[in-house]
Amino acid sequence: MIHPDMESFQIFCERQRPEKAYHWESASICACGQFAKRLKVDDWVHIGVGAEGVFWITANDLASRHPRTFGALADRVHRFRTGVAL
Repeated sequence: MIHPDMESFQIFCERQRPEKAYHWESASICACGQFAKRLKVDDWVHIGVGAEGVFWITANDLASRHPRTFGALADRVHRFRTGVAL
């Protein structure tokens, strides 16, 4: 299993069609769920604490905001990584 980080999450989002919407309400098909599948993480929702848990909590928080498209999410992740106000 590859351990996730915000840079790889941003790259994943940027590789999707920018206008492609994701359904945040479903853990298996939301942006985090799709990224987790790519990383072969079976149950990202219940990872828990530690660095990996903090990643998923933060990524999910960014993904929960509107608009829920991969282009908008890639921008939010980039701004988070660079310290620009969201």
